[in-house]
Amino acid sequence: MNEHDVVDCFYIGIDVGTYKIAVCTSKENNLLGTIPDNGAASKSEEQKSIHEENSQLNDIVPDKISFEKELYSDTHKDNTFIGEQDPGLDISSDFKLFVDMFCCKYEKALKKNKTYAMIALPLKVDKVHRKKILELSMKVFSGAMIVDGPFCLAYNKGLLERSMIVDIGYSKTEICVFIDGNIEKEAYICSECAGKTIDSEICKLVSERWPDSGITEYISREWKEEYGCLNPSDNACLVSIPSDKENLKVSVSEELQLACESVITEVILGITRIMSSSGSDINTSLRKNIHICGGTSKLANIGIFIENELKELGGGNVYTDIDHVFGISESALSLARAMPLDFWEQIIISKEEDIQ
Repeated sequence: MNEHDVVDCFYIGIDVGTYKIAVCTSKENNLLGTIPDNGAASKSEEQKSIHEENSQLNDIVPDKISFEKELYSDTHKDNTFIGEQDPGLDISSDFKLFVDMFCCKYEKALKKNKTYAMIALPLKVDKVHRKKILELSMKVFSGAMIVDGPFCLAYNKGLLERSMIVDIGYSKTEICVFIDGNIEKEAYICSECAGKTIDSEICKLVSERWPDSGITEYISREWKEEYGCLNPSDNACLVSIPSDKENLKVSVSEELQLACESVITEVILGITRIMSSSGSDINTSLRKNIHICGGTSKLANIGIFIENELKELGGGNVYTDIDHVFGISESALSLARAMPLDFWEQIIISKEEDIQ
C-alpha cells in the first residue's frame, strides 16, 4: 500500500500563469467537473468569478478548477523575443488574490486535512516574488513547495532526458530545453509574442477592414477561442460586427488565420534559434521531441503548422497532447504526490520552528 493512502492528506497542484491560475486536487471523488478557462462571460478588473459545474457543496473542492483573471500588466511595448535583461514577472499580488478566493470558498475542506501544495511558476518569476508566493502559501497550506512549471511537465511526461517544451500562454511564451534532467539556462527564451498578441492582431486586422466596427481585444479573444486555427479552415468564422447602421454578419476567417500565423511564426523562430545553437547530437534529439503546451496551444492545427514550417529547416516532431488548461497543474499534483511524506512533514516542522 502506498504511504500516501494511509494518511489523510490533501494534495494540490497549482499552475500560476500570467492570465489564469489552474488547480488540480487529489480529491477526485468529490467532484468530477472541469472548469474551462474560457468559461467566463463577464469579467471585472479586480478579479474574475470562480466557475464551477455541478457543485452544490461549498466545502468540497473540485478535482479541477480554473481561476481566470487579467493577471498581466504590460511592461513591454513590443512583441519581440526578449533576453535576460527582462525583469522577472511579478505575479505575487495576483496569487494573493487567488489564495483569498480559494480559502474563502473551501475553508472547511482545507481545515479537514493536511494540505500539501506544489506550486508551479513561470521560469521568469524571480526569487523575490517566488519568496512572496511561498510565504503566502505557507500561511494557508500545511506544506508548500515552489517549482518551475516546465519541470513539472517534463517530470510527469517523462521528458527530462532531451526535450524542448514550448509554453505558449496568454501574455508570454517560454521555450526551454531539458538535457539530462536539467533546464539548459543558455537554451531558454521568454517572449511576449503569445495569445494576447494574437488578440491584438485580430483587432487590428478587423478594424482595418471595417473601420467603424469598434472591435475590442476582448471580443477578438472570444473569436480566437472559438475559431482560432492555423492553416486554411473550412469554418466560415461568421461573427457579428457592430456598425453605425446595423450589426453585420461577416466572415473573419482570413483575419484570424493571418493573426494566428504571424504570432506562431515568431514562436517558430525562437524554436529554430535554440536548435541552431545546440550541438548536432542534441539538435537531432530535440527535433524529435518538441512539446507544445499552454492556453494558446489549443489553436487548431498548431502542431501540424509548426511541423510544416520546420520541414524547411531540417524537420521536427511536434506533440500537442498536453491539456491546455490543466497540463501543468496536473503535473504539479503528480509531483506533490510523488514526494515522500517525510519530506512534507519536515516542511511542517520547519514552518513551526519559524513561527516560534
